[in-house]
Amino acid sequence: MRAIEFEINVIVSVEDQRVFFDAIFDGDVDVLTDGLVCFARKSEPFHLIIAEMNKMELAISDYTVGFQEMRKRIIAITGYDDLTLIENIGFEKLTNKDLYGGYKKTIIYRSIFDPKVRSYGICSISVDNFRNLGGIIELVDDLYLSEIRDEKML
Repeated sequence: MRAIEFEINVIVSVEDQRVFFDAIFDGDVDVLTDGLVCFARKSEPFHLIIAEMNKMELAISDYTVGFQEMRKRIIAITGYDDLTLIENIGFEKLTNKDLYGGYKKTIIYRSIFDPKVRSYGICSISVDNFRNLGGIIELVDDLYLSEIRDEKML
C-alpha cells in the first residue's frame, strides 16, 4: 500500500472551453511521486483514475511505450476503454508578476478531447472540492489517499 497526496488541477481547452482535470501529486522529493500517473475518461472527464507504473513499465526506456503498456493494464483492471493520459506539454510564462516579482507560469496541456488543441491549467482545487463538484477518483495499484492530506484539505 502506498499513501499519496495530490490536488486537482482544473484545465480548460482553448478552442471549445471544455473542462477536464489532472491530479498534481505532492511530495518533498521526486521519489515520492515517481511512477504515479493520472488518467481521465474521455466520456466522463470528471472521472479520474490514478495508478502507479509497475517495474516493467518503468523499465521501458521509451516513456510513450511505457505509458501505453500501463494504459492497457489499467484498462484490463477497470474495464474503461476510453482512458487517456493527461499530457503536460509545457509551461507558459504569464505577463503579470507574482508577489515576489517573478513571473507566474501556467501549465499547458494537450486536450483530452482533441490532441491538437492546447489547454491551460486555470486553478487547483482540493480532492474534497473536486468530489463535491461530482468528481470521481479511482485509485488502483494499492494506492490510498494519505490521512495527512485529508486533514490539510479541511
